[in-house]
Amino acid sequence: MSDADLLLCEMLVLRFQRRNASAASELVALFEKPLLYYLRRLVGSEDNAWDVYQETWISVFRALPGLRDGRALPAYLYRTARNHALV
Repeated sequence: MSDADLLLCEMLVLRFQRRNASAASELVALFEKPLLYYLRRLVGSEDNAWDVYQETWISVFRALPGLRDGRALPAYLYRTARNHALV
């Protein structure tokens, strides 16, 4: 990810932590295509990828209030997705 993308992640995480209503949907929109592509490669089917995708976002949204560095979001998101895919 570029520095601009990391700054955007940091900004969106801060907005989410301040309970901005649109921050969650903007985060999902930012990562939807690359995350689904990643998950399809891990789980092998589109239906399973969507299931893991939803589980991943639920876990991430529960953890976001405690995330100290918004720039770490992409790494945290993909690690969480991988962990859910391998279960």
